[in-house]
Amino acid sequence: MATEVTVVFTEYKPPWAPDYVTCRYTPLVRDPQMPDLIDEAQHIEMRCTRCGDERKQDCTTGVARNHIQAYCKAHMVCAARKEGP
Repeated sequence: MATEVTVVFTEYKPPWAPDYVTCRYTPLVRDPQMPDLIDEAQHIEMRCTRCGDERKQDCTTGVARNHIQAYCKAHMVCAARKEGP
């Protein structure tokens, strides 16, 4: 019998990020015996509804929010784009 694993994501977006960008990531998991090592990569999902870009990536350094901030910064220009032809 297979055991189902539920992945819990945390929604995060910097306060200055545009409303059309949504981002979330999984928590950082550390080994209690070796707190400097990360057991499991953080899964990050980012989406811009303005341009339709979607990105999923893993973070093994524990700085998932930095990746999200960079994505939000890159998609600030989507606000200047007009919708439609």
